[in-house]
Amino acid sequence: MLEHMLSDHLPIALLLHAMNPLTVRMTGANVNRKTVDNLLTAGFSIQDLESIAFLDIFRRIEAVPNKT
Repeated sequence: MLEHMLSDHLPIALLLHAMNPLTVRMTGANVNRKTVDNLLTAGFSIQDLESIAFLDIFRRIEAVPNKT
């Protein structure tokens, strides 16, 4: 998947947290999601993770469901 998410860089993360209420009202999208943590909690394994743009806000994630 291609996903925008919370940056690991503290200044950028703080900016995204501050901007989030406005972006949610304007677009309905949260810009401060912890997508990798959410995938792990939902039972996926991360196979590959690549930052593709702008200080790791945009990432390509390859994830597969955990085998049960």
